[in-house]
Amino acid sequence: MPENILNLKTEFDYYTNVLVIDELGEISIRLVDALLDHGCLVYYFGKEKKETFYYLLEKNNFVFLNSISEIEKINKLSYLFHFPAENEILLSCADEINWLTEKYLCKTLICCSIENPGLEKYFNLVKEGDKNRRLVVFENIFGPRIEEGLLAKFFKAGIWENKGAITENKEKKVFPLFVDNLVKEMVKTIFIPETKSKAYFLKGEEISFQKFGELAANYYSSFHPNFLGKEIKIEKKKFPFEEICLTDDLNEEVEKTVNWFRKNIPQTKESLSEETRSKAPVFEKEIKPLVIKDKDKENLNLFFKEEKRAAPQTRKILFGILLFLGLVFFSFVVPLALAGIFGTAGIRDVQKSQEAIDRSNFSLAIKKNESGGRNLNFARKVVLTTSPFYGLLGLDKETEAINETLLFAQNLNVTYKFALLASRDWSAWINDFINGGGGKEEALGAIKANLGFAYERASLTQTSLTKVEPVFRFIHRDDLFEKIKKYLLESREILLKGQNLLGVMPEILGFKGRKTYLVLFENNAELRPTGGFIGSFAVVSLEKGQLLDFEVSDVYQADGQLKGHVEPPAKLKEYLGEASWYLRDSNWDPDFSVSAQRAQWFLDKEMQVSVDGTVAVTLEAAAKVMGALGEVAVPEYQEKINKDNLFQKAEYYAELATFPGSTQKKDFLGSLAQALFEKIKNTKGKELISVGGAVFAGLEQKEVLAYFDSPEIENVFSGLNWAGKIREYQPVMTNQPIFADFLLINEANVGINKANYFVERKISQEISLLPDGGVSEKLTVAYDNKSPAETWPAGRYKNYLRLYLPKGARVTAVSLSDPKNSDLWLPYDFKNFENTEDHEKSLFSFLLDVPIKSQQSIEIKYELPQKVDLSKKLSSYLLLLQKQPGAYPSDYTLSFVYPAGFVPLRVIPSAVIGEGKLLIQGKLDRDLIFQIDLAH
Repeated sequence: MPENILNLKTEFDYYTNVLVIDELGEISIRLVDALLDHGCLVYYFGKEKKETFYYLLEKNNFVFLNSISEIEKINKLSYLFHFPAENEILLSCADEINWLTEKYLCKTLICCSIENPGLEKYFNLVKEGDKNRRLVVFENIFGPRIEEGLLAKFFKAGIWENKGAITENKEKKVFPLFVDNLVKEMVKTIFIPETKSKAYFLKGEEISFQKFGELAANYYSSFHPNFLGKEIKIEKKKFPFEEICLTDDLNEEVEKTVNWFRKNIPQTKESLSEETRSKAPVFEKEIKPLVIKDKDKENLNLFFKEEKRAAPQTRKILFGILLFLGLVFFSFVVPLALAGIFGTAGIRDVQKSQEAIDRSNFSLAIKKNESGGRNLNFARKVVLTTSPFYGLLGLDKETEAINETLLFAQNLNVTYKFALLASRDWSAWINDFINGGGGKEEALGAIKANLGFAYERASLTQTSLTKVEPVFRFIHRDDLFEKIKKYLLESREILLKGQNLLGVMPEILGFKGRKTYLVLFENNAELRPTGGFIGSFAVVSLEKGQLLDFEVSDVYQADGQLKGHVEPPAKLKEYLGEASWYLRDSNWDPDFSVSAQRAQWFLDKEMQVSVDGTVAVTLEAAAKVMGALGEVAVPEYQEKINKDNLFQKAEYYAELATFPGSTQKKDFLGSLAQALFEKIKNTKGKELISVGGAVFAGLEQKEVLAYFDSPEIENVFSGLNWAGKIREYQPVMTNQPIFADFLLINEANVGINKANYFVERKISQEISLLPDGGVSEKLTVAYDNKSPAETWPAGRYKNYLRLYLPKGARVTAVSLSDPKNSDLWLPYDFKNFENTEDHEKSLFSFLLDVPIKSQQSIEIKYELPQKVDLSKKLSSYLLLLQKQPGAYPSDYTLSFVYPAGFVPLRVIPSAVIGEGKLLIQGKLDRDLIFQIDLAH
């Protein structure tokens, strides 16, 4: 391969793009401001004039659209807000909303008043189908800039028109909703995943019109409303809304509204209100020009000549200077110092909170977290209060940066707080479950709610990353910024997956009826299609959150009870020499949902036990849990097991089990499982969270798989990619064509040994995008078998290798490296190369033998059936690389060659860019997705 200079490293980030379509006016202005505060890129199209947003036109994250045709030019859209018109005669964008939702697959929120004549249409629109829409309905909205609606007319009549008579009934009940509260709830609603297809009615706290008028009169003395109207009851069609009452300080909200209306009295009025005129300055005497006479000039000269008169004046000047410096000090220096002191104290409290977690003290951790939040909040209030003074010195940008940083820290701290609460409750729930007390279903709901709050705040925090990045660069802490950025990305994923899991946990745990599950213990040192050889299994029973039974069995004892003959798959029979098919080899299909159902069938036939689902756990997953727990004592065997000696001990007792009548393996695994439960019973705080983290890592890295007969639970696990299915990637965002590529390398050790423990593997994939859009690829898999001898558990790696490629792919050449000379490649005999279709993919399979203490590589060249459409200005190439369950992590290198004249606009994850080539390196320890956007 010719040498290339690879010297440019780039990383392209996702941006949160939001479109606001506004047929209503007023509310959208507040929403745009709120979205910009969260770091979003906002596109606005609607009723408001461009001049309304004069203060935003210079910002690079606000775009004013003049027509719907300009919307079509938006490349990516994450969120869409629609404010439909209150009059059906006006333009309605319902069709465009449908089109946009389907085109961008974005989250959509429709917001309108309860009086909107098209409410039923919008309600049905949200409820129909599986679109990601939600509806927010409001009533009695008020606040600054709100000039339409019942309460707005009330303020206009009393302040702008100076009318005492109000044509409303004083006993009429209203639910005043402050506009800022509405906007906050809208942003929150669109971020939370559970709001899909839901309709909400937002309202304020109930109050009579008379009481509301008295509140307004408190802040405008000339306003004395006289209610003349009679109560008129209007029957409204009722909808099954989820009602949310938003309460805050109504006095403060009314005061803000009154102040705005007073400051914005239309200038076209012939006269000012009485209160406004009363504030005009009045001069009782005419001010005459100052005339300096000759005598006064002499006195002035005398002032500068006589030292005795000069001294008092000098003291006054000095006093004035000192006073000025004092004011500067207290107005500028002291607030900045206070903000620094309390901000630092807040960060220290957060650090102490983390230290408390390390000591498993949740109470202290939460206390310190709340203390840190108070300190950060005070620091930010100081900055906000004094920011106008700093603006006088031209430091408005600097104070804004400090304010954004403190807000960022506050949001991060709140995220941590809700995560802490969820972790505390989860630890308590697990302790109850393990100790036989039974976890409560309501507690799971509370944990899910806290995870939802944490996810919401983490999402808001992530959107403001771009605002605080310059601050981290200024203090030379780019490393910390990248660490926080990665933490937020990973945290949001964990929080979202945790919510989805907790949604089906009650059913999994038997709160709706007893559940029984098959647990397969798979030894991935002897790799098989879904994880490893099944040497043992357990049957677990759960009911109402309680563990009823957990019994471990040896697979050979169960297989010995099978009556009749089951014909095995041809390759299993050929390579393993098995005349019949048993539970131990039931995981021959690479798709776990298929293999799990087959395992359940064998269990039923062999032991007459029916189950509701199957969980597979590899030896590597068990090692991860032990890494979190530490050493585990197994007194029956006088052994101390840890993650480092687990493999050796398991193989030792497995070898003893080969003697006729031996139950050593079953007994050892049963004793180890019991010892693990006893250790977890006495585990608290951080260690218990670490155990949960180990299980989560096992699910993510496909060391733990799960299948459920319940379609609802199975769909959730499939969506989380924990079901072990062969995937068909569906792009989430697409307003341009995306070319999808796929690769799965699946291996089965048919050498009847544990050679995978000694084998290292490296994978290299080179994709060449040709000028005509054709795709040719070269896959190289290199094996290094470090087995010390042919003696069990080591030995030759006899590998039945299956390669899953996009349907229709064509292999053009296969080569093997010469074991004696790794630089020499020999052609592979195609007679031993089988080509079929399986799981909607092209399947290429063959047997590869890697002797002990040797290296062997195989190179496969192939072409894809479809071509990339390069006629577009932007073309996207997406590769899904699926990891085999149980496979040890492999070094992976992707080289992507693209035609001349094209430029990579976005590469996910980051890549090294050379002349017409991208280079990405990493570990294949989970499913990997690569996206490359090319422009020309």
